[in-house]
Amino acid sequence: MFTYDLILTAAGSSTRTKTPINKVFLDYGGMSLVENTYSLFKNDVRCRNIFVTTNSKDMEKMKQICSSLEKVTLIIGGDTRFKSVRNALKQCVSEFTVVHDTSRCYLTKQILRLFLSQLSTSENLIVAKKTINCLKKITADGVFTVNREQFVQTETPQGFRTTKLKKAYFGIEEKEYFDSSQVIELFYENKEKINFFFHDTKNKKITMPSDVNELKKY
Repeated sequence: MFTYDLILTAAGSSTRTKTPINKVFLDYGGMSLVENTYSLFKNDVRCRNIFVTTNSKDMEKMKQICSSLEKVTLIIGGDTRFKSVRNALKQCVSEFTVVHDTSRCYLTKQILRLFLSQLSTSENLIVAKKTINCLKKITADGVFTVNREQFVQTETPQGFRTTKLKKAYFGIEEKEYFDSSQVIELFYENKEKINFFFHDTKNKKITMPSDVNELKKY
C-alpha cells in the first residue's frame, strides 16, 4: 500500500473573489471550504499527514477550525503559491505528495478514489479535463485558431513522488509557477512524463464572485 502526504493550499488573499474573508472560510453545505475539502481525505489510511497552508493574517481563525481535525498541521505560506507549497513540502515524508486547492470544494469522493487508484501506478498524475471548445490564441500579430487536441485544462489534485517533487521545488528558480506540474516540467526539462486523470465532472475552483454566489445555493 502506498502512502501520501496531502498539501491543501489555503494561503491566498482571495482578491478575485472580492470576499471580506479568505474564501476558504466560506460556507459550503454547513461547513467551511477547509473542512469540506479535509473531509474527503481524513478517513483514507494511506493519507498520513495533511498540511494546510495559511497566511499570518488567517492563522488564528485557521487554528480554531483545524484544532480538532486529525492529521492536520498548519504551515505558514509565502507570498506565492510556489513558496507556500515549498514550505509545506519541507514536512512531507510519505512516498507520494498530493497537492490540492482547498477551494475546489466540488471534488467528489468517487473522482478522488479513482485518481488515487491511478496514482499508485502513475507518477506525476494530474486531474484534468479535455478541451471541447474552439480555442483562439491572441497575440500582437492577430488572433489564431489552435488545435484543441493539443491542449488540456489542468486542475487539482496533483500527485507526485515526494523525493522528485522536493528535488524540483528546492532546485528550481524561485518565482511564480502556475501549478506543481509546471515545476516538474521545467526542472526536469520535460524528461519526466506528466500523466493525466481525465474526468468530466464538476471540479471548479472558487475564484470569481459568481462562484461565491453559486456556493450560496448549497
